[in-house]
Formats: sequence, C-alpha cells, structure tokens
Amino acid sequence: MPEGDTVHTLAALLRGNLLGRVVLEARGRRLDCGSLVGHRITVIDSHGKHLYLVFDHGVCLRNHLGLCGSWHRYRPREA
Repeated sequence: MPEGDTVHTLAALLRGNLLGRVVLEARGRRLDCGSLVGHRITVIDSHGKHLYLVFDHGVCLRNHLGLCGSWHRYRPREA
C-alpha cells in the first residue's frame, strides 16, 4: 500500500513534469475527465495519502492511490 512518503515523492515528481502544463488528453475509469482538457495545472500537492491536482478553472482532482494505485507517464499519442 502506498504510504504518505510515497505520495509526497510522487507529488514532487509530478510537479517537475506537469506543473504549468496544459492537459491535452485525459482518461479516467470512474469519471469523465473531458472537462480537464485545455486547462493548465496550477497546483500539485499531497496531504497524507491524498494527491491533489488543481487546474486554472478551479477544478481540483483528488487522487487516493488505494492499495496498489499508480500514475503512468506517456508521450503524446502514445498508447
């Protein structure tokens, strides 16, 4: 199970790669992420085991990695 320090490290990694960037494509299994496309990520933070991404239009995406969650990085148009 990811612990708080793992989520904190992930937030730092994502800040270096995503902060200030505009979302070009978004997919989610449980929610429609289409409202994130075209918006800039303004804040990436962690609190406990929760990861928060805040966008320029005020939407905050909260992610909890659960027992075995992970984030993956893909190049544009990569499967």
